[in-house]
Amino acid sequence: MKVGLSTWSLLKLELIRSIGLACESGLQCIELWGEPPHAYPGRTNVAAVRDALSQYDVEVSVHGPFHDLNPGSVYRPLSESVSRTLKEFVRFAEKIDATTITFHSGHAFTEELVDESIRGAVHVLRGLVKEAGGSVRINVENEILNDSGFAFYLGSKSRWLDLILSRVPELGVTLDTGHSNVNEEDPVRFLKRYGRRVSHVHLNNNHGRADEHNVLGDGTFDVGKFLKTAREVNGICVNLELNPQKYSPKHVLSEARSLLRG
Repeated sequence: MKVGLSTWSLLKLELIRSIGLACESGLQCIELWGEPPHAYPGRTNVAAVRDALSQYDVEVSVHGPFHDLNPGSVYRPLSESVSRTLKEFVRFAEKIDATTITFHSGHAFTEELVDESIRGAVHVLRGLVKEAGGSVRINVENEILNDSGFAFYLGSKSRWLDLILSRVPELGVTLDTGHSNVNEEDPVRFLKRYGRRVSHVHLNNNHGRADEHNVLGDGTFDVGKFLKTAREVNGICVNLELNPQKYSPKHVLSEARSLLRG
């Protein structure tokens, strides 16, 4: 198991500064947040990011953008636009030598459209895998169940996620422990269920009601039990993903060092 940090946890800091602080803490992996103001094509100095990362022996991954982007859109012009945007992000990830990109698989607005949305998401994800050409691993993330009746996230139910993974066998999985906890799905069971397909973890806690992204001791998720299992998985990157509106950079980095010390 490798210990790392998502730069979303340090979102109030400029990207290069957040890379330096995270890596100087001795972390073994880092996930760059793929939304402005952090790592986004056309808004990020790629050379500066490469230079900052090259100073450290750290495994780099990125979280693909998802705000305003729905790979499961049933509207073809939108789906094609999303596909082009995410392929651009794949090329960006290659330029900074990232090993993995985590994407959200999208959503449907009514349950009746879930099957059609899954077909659309599969089409987009296949295109991303082809664009990556094996140079970058494409992961999909488990998402939170929404009980409003107006948003059905394709990564929120095991049967939907399983269907996507079966149709795009090259995909890997990123496990968000907070999402799993809200869904009343044991993260340890999730990790064992998907086995070697899980290469990345977003580690955070909550009280089972909302996606709070709390520090590890603040919530109902049994972090110790999970980490015991994760340590048995060779090469898996466990990245802290903590709420930047709730925790200062100093607090985030202290939590990261504590996790690193075990």
